Amino acid sequence: MIHAKLRSPDNRVHARLKANIPPPEIVEELYLASLSRPPAPAELETAANHIAKVGDPARALEDLHWAILNSKEFLFRH
Repeated sequence: MIHAKLRSPDNRVHARLKANIPPPEIVEELYLASLSRPPAPAELETAANHIAKVGDPARALEDLHWAILNSKEFLFRH
C-alpha cells in the first residue's frame, strides 16, 4: 500500500515535479512533512547525489521518501 502511494502519479513528489519545483526544495518538503524538521546539510548532499546517480528525479525522490518513512527517526516520531 505504501509503495503504491509513493509511486502514484498523484502524490506530493509528482505534483511538485509537474509544477517545476526543483528537487532540493522537494527534498526539504519531504523532510518537513515526514520528520517535522528540515534536512541536515549532509542529508541534502546525500539526496542530491542520489538524484544525480539515478538520473530520474521522480524515482530518486520516491526512493528518498521510502528511506525517510523507514527510518528509525520516523518510527520514533510516529
